Amino acid sequence: MNSSGTVCPSDALVFFGATGDLVYKKIFPALLKLFKKGKLEIPVIGVAKSGWGRDQLIERAHASLNEYGGGVNGQDFAALVQRLDYVDGDYADNTTVDQVKQKLGDAKRPTHYLAIPPFLFGTAVQQLGRAGLARDGRVIEDFGIKGRGKFYDATGAIRDVLENHLFQIVSLLAMKLPARMDADSLHDERSMACDLLRESLKLDRSATKDGGLRTT
Repeated sequence: MNSSGTVCPSDALVFFGATGDLVYKKIFPALLKLFKKGKLEIPVIGVAKSGWGRDQLIERAHASLNEYGGGVNGQDFAALVQRLDYVDGDYADNTTVDQVKQKLGDAKRPTHYLAIPPFLFGTAVQQLGRAGLARDGRVIEDFGIKGRGKFYDATGAIRDVLENHLFQIVSLLAMKLPARMDADSLHDERSMACDLLRESLKLDRSATKDGGLRTT
């Protein structure tokens, strides 16, 4: 949104979890549909920690469209992947998001799509804030659980949703705007928000450490 209140379209798309099942089954087919409709005229950057390179991501996109996108037209696919780039690295590593920022170039209003487990949302948002990529951009969190049965079996839905996702989002919403958009400033403001929440709910301080939430 600009100073006049007009909503401006995004000028780039960054999707975290680029090598995951959600992207394989849903995102790649959706990107192809947008491209065919002439609505994908922006750079697209995938981010994941898989030890991959761009060529491997392109191969996975091709397989995805064959399986879930109704097949691949060579000309359409070649044009689509011209817009596709990739960054491999840990979401908590400054270098990862710094590479994303470099690849975004002159883009000012990127959309960041978080196709990652909820417990990683806070880390991704912090890093985007530190790099200055969330100021005029949009962050979209995918909160679907379809196809994540093994993850839920291992961690439990309550732990995943309540402790990790909701508490991190509450702290982000409750915190004051930090003086600087870097990881340390964001962490300090979130910690103060957690302290206030702990006092109001009478939570033990250890219960709110690292995004956890346990009543005492």
